[in-house]
Amino acid sequence: MSTDLLSLFSLFCVLVLPYALWRLGGLASIVPCAVVQICLGIALGPAGLGQVAPGLEALLFPAAVRSRVDGLAAFAILFFALITGLHLDLSHYRGRVREFLLVGLGSVAVPFVLAAGAAAWIWLSFPSVRSPAGGIPFIAATAIALSVTALPVLGAILRELDLTGAPIGNWSLGLAAMNDAALWLLVGLLLAVYGHAGTTLGEQFFRVSAGAVYLAAMFGFVQPALGRFLLGREIAADTLLVLV
Repeated sequence: MSTDLLSLFSLFCVLVLPYALWRLGGLASIVPCAVVQICLGIALGPAGLGQVAPGLEALLFPAAVRSRVDGLAAFAILFFALITGLHLDLSHYRGRVREFLLVGLGSVAVPFVLAAGAAAWIWLSFPSVRSPAGGIPFIAATAIALSVTALPVLGAILRELDLTGAPIGNWSLGLAAMNDAALWLLVGLLLAVYGHAGTTLGEQFFRVSAGAVYLAAMFGFVQPALGRFLLGREIAADTLLVLV
């Protein structure tokens, strides 16, 4: 089959098939459609079909098709996360910043510690997962991946349950956004320290310090300056979107 036809088949599996199973299979009253999408993705991916029939999985979803779908998926996630964030009402957090920070940090720290312990056990028990990079990058990467909420997935579930405007929906979105921010900070720190083989301690320190200076400049200078610039101005919608 041609790559174009296989690409259409992949989009059918991503867009049409999960919704059909959810709606026609009697699952609409049990789970959100996003859960069906995740389960179907696992079943048709390397962990499901790839283990049972790797030849068929390679035939239906070759690398050229996956790259096309991945590109579309990246744009879809970007815009969906942006639209989901527009539903975030910051008034729910006024006067409750301390509670928000405590719950947010706990929602990252607790699963991070548990995932790090599980990753350490996997590293020690299964030599096949070991790599020359060492155990610390493996443990850290696994802990990061398992301790952060998937904001687009949460947004899809809240939207289907019509909870995006409810207080619990706003709290969930805010905490997920905080988790995502923690994710990228931890990923950046991990890549700065272990992203390049053979780097010296001085180079690692420079990368971490440069990242800290960048964040301090963005949040301490650029963000307040941008707020003062926009205060009291009539900004066109397209210009505001570019600034965001």
